[in-house]
Amino acid sequence: MRHHDEIRALLSTYQQALNDSDVTVAAMCYANDGVFIPSMIPAIVGAAMRDGYVQIFRIIKLSVTFEVDELVVASDTVAYALTSSNGTQVILATGAESTESNRELIHFHARFCSVANRSLPLQQASLTTCGRSAGSREWR
Repeated sequence: MRHHDEIRALLSTYQQALNDSDVTVAAMCYANDGVFIPSMIPAIVGAAMRDGYVQIFRIIKLSVTFEVDELVVASDTVAYALTSSNGTQVILATGAESTESNRELIHFHARFCSVANRSLPLQQASLTTCGRSAGSREWR
């Protein structure tokens, strides 16, 4: 069950970063090879992740809540979550507020590293989300 808790904690951190428009934390929810697929700009990969969130947070302010509809840890290295997010977004240029609603399929893939920088051998997880974004993130 440890992986379930870790993944839920990661999703909670990501949700809070989106709601706080926290570029640093949002980008840190992805690993170096992460992919972010927002609906209003082209996909962003890896080192460009932070800049992608800067661009998004210049356009909108989010207030969303994630619900985990299904979380499957298939092995020590593979998991996925089906989530739904609901709330509001404000277009910063106009102040217009609208409903925000997405469904996400998030894929986590952990890799074993020969040099561990954490206390667990399970080091890296990919987070791939369809509908809002896709990418990678450490799962501790």
